[in-house]
Amino acid sequence: MTSTNESSTSHNSESVAESFSNDVPLKHFHESLEVPLTWCDRSPEALTSIQLCKISSAPSSTQQPLVLTHCLTINDDFTWSLYVHNHHVDHRTCSALSGISDTLDLISLTQLLALIDNLNICIGHTDSHLVSMVSAKKGRILSGNGKVVASVDSYASVFSNGTYYTKTIRTSDCQMVSSSSRCEVCTKYRPTLRAMYHRWSKGHSKDSATSSHTNERYLSTPEKKKMKTRLRTAEHQVLKLKEKITKITSEFGDKIDSGLQSDLLAIMNEKTDAIHSVYSEGSFSRLFWDQQLRAASASNLCQMRWHPLIIKWCLNLKLISSGAYHALRSTGFVKLPSERTLRDYTHYFKHHLGFQKEVLVQLTEEVKDLEDPRRYVSVVFDEMKVKQDLVYDKHSGHIVGFISLGSINDELAKLENGCVNDVEQPPIAKQLLVFMVRGLFSHLTFPYMHFGSRGVTGAILYPIVWEVIEQLESIGLKVMCITSDGASPNRKFFKLNNRGKFAHKTTNPFASDNREIFFISDPPHLVKTVRNCWSHSAADGTRHMLVCTISAGFDVTLC
Repeated sequence: MTSTNESSTSHNSESVAESFSNDVPLKHFHESLEVPLTWCDRSPEALTSIQLCKISSAPSSTQQPLVLTHCLTINDDFTWSLYVHNHHVDHRTCSALSGISDTLDLISLTQLLALIDNLNICIGHTDSHLVSMVSAKKGRILSGNGKVVASVDSYASVFSNGTYYTKTIRTSDCQMVSSSSRCEVCTKYRPTLRAMYHRWSKGHSKDSATSSHTNERYLSTPEKKKMKTRLRTAEHQVLKLKEKITKITSEFGDKIDSGLQSDLLAIMNEKTDAIHSVYSEGSFSRLFWDQQLRAASASNLCQMRWHPLIIKWCLNLKLISSGAYHALRSTGFVKLPSERTLRDYTHYFKHHLGFQKEVLVQLTEEVKDLEDPRRYVSVVFDEMKVKQDLVYDKHSGHIVGFISLGSINDELAKLENGCVNDVEQPPIAKQLLVFMVRGLFSHLTFPYMHFGSRGVTGAILYPIVWEVIEQLESIGLKVMCITSDGASPNRKFFKLNNRGKFAHKTTNPFASDNREIFFISDPPHLVKTVRNCWSHSAADGTRHMLVCTISAGFDVTLC
């Protein structure tokens, strides 16, 4: 009887071994696997590997989102890897997993899952003051050779002493799982982190306590020495700048004849009555003469208060040609407001990419007195090439120059960029997509908004254009047509409004009278395209256009 049982056991072992030695052993392994209730099977259909995942089970009262905490992958050669909070766990160095072999069978896999369920996720260092210190160091701590020793981890919340923390500090060698609340590596690093904070807090509090408004007699001796050093440095810089300006003035400067200036001023004072007799009061010529006389008499042009009409005239000159205005002002022949003064009028409110409420309010004020027939407008949009660069806006604190195509398109682009590239890097814009409102029966010409891009598509244009139309219709304007050049993204946008077919019009969903909107290609652009096709037409060129072919297409007798 014993020999029979032994032979049966031997036979079963041989059959199991045989079943795992064929071409697809992972399939039989997967079929024999019993997944615990706390885990879920996320293996791919092709079964190139077995993936078991565990999701956090936070109480509903904490309102914490569900997060994938553990991910166990079993390869086709039965080796395995474990990820906790998106960090790889090396079971060879992790003391809690040191008893698990490199390859798994059904028994060792069951033991591994039970062991992981009983282990705690390392909480790292959740102290708010320590997190603030590391965040001030750009979120990481470097060693002497530049290697990252510890960093701030905000992948998922960690639970400690009944509280969930959104950020914690982990060492680069954190074991991630432990039988206690904190792994051995993080426990050993904690005294170092505390000592580092002690040194950092002393220097930080010293710098923050010193104010420019503090009386010098209340400063400590080190603070006084530090202030004296800064003062000497500033005086040295001022001295160097003065020497540099003196050198430039001596080499390239021209002396102004004070006598000539006084003579001109005297002549202007003598001829003022003659000018007033020729030009009536309120005329621009008389106002211009009076303003020039006041500017010439002023000891400092910064004290000059310019008339609003002169400001408008100078704005017109500068907008026609900024270089011409600069050249005219630099001659000194006429006194004109500085470009910094004009900037206060041209930049009435701070511009930024995308939709702006202030622009819509300004457009509403401009069209509020228009009669109903003059409210028909056309939306014109086009892309222009700009220099790729980043600029810091001191008013908003933002870096200007990245792509911005509205909230919907920005999120879609971020998702697409994240899928293609491992590191999400915001691209720099190289083109500007500009929208303008033109009146069909009025002189309305209003630049409405602009977006930074690297080349748009029809799908990107769709939400932007219709949002522009919705805003214009909301203030009483009636959009009759959309005008653009014949670029492929624009033609694709036209097709999207007619279910894939070429469309020349569509219904305006934002119009109360079910008005239609027409799509128009810019006629000058079409003429330029025909011109280019003719210029490149040759028997051996990129295209071969014949007059007879064109006349047949348009039913015109030309040959």
